[in-house]
Amino acid sequence: VNIIGNAVKYTQEEGKILVRFAQRLVGSGTSEEGKQQDMVLLDFWCEDNGIGMDEEFLQKIFIPFERVNSSTISKIEGTGLGMAIVKNLVDRMGGSIDVESKEGMGSNFHIEMPMTVEVQSRKGLELPAGSSVLLVESLPHRVEMISDYLEEAGLEPVHKDSGLDVVT
Repeated sequence: VNIIGNAVKYTQEEGKILVRFAQRLVGSGTSEEGKQQDMVLLDFWCEDNGIGMDEEFLQKIFIPFERVNSSTISKIEGTGLGMAIVKNLVDRMGGSIDVESKEGMGSNFHIEMPMTVEVQSRKGLELPAGSSVLLVESLPHRVEMISDYLEEAGLEPVHKDSGLDVVT
């Protein structure tokens, strides 16, 4: 949230921000309780074409209370704690954070976070034939495809176009 907030804060109105997430399977194993586990890496990228940072500041970006000194930045509120907190959290969770930036060109942040996830058995997810399943999807071709899949499994899709339709 802090990284995306900074991208918004330091990118002009005509600028662009790209946020991407990915998950990569890096291994499998068994927990002490005998449950199947996968080791995955969660990747997060945030790229912007905002004001960017020079090499000198990049060396200090994760130090508490450090901020870029420029007339543009002095008008933007902040304490210089955000990136130090992000770095601390990422380190404590066993991840890594990298940043590339060029002054006047923008910044590119990448976080890689290892996670162990328990593999869920499909047996616990089976529904009795004829059960209704809520399908929230706005694209007609996807509604048709998913509905066909659910009906083939003996389930009855109940379609809504959006989350707002579900709660109203």
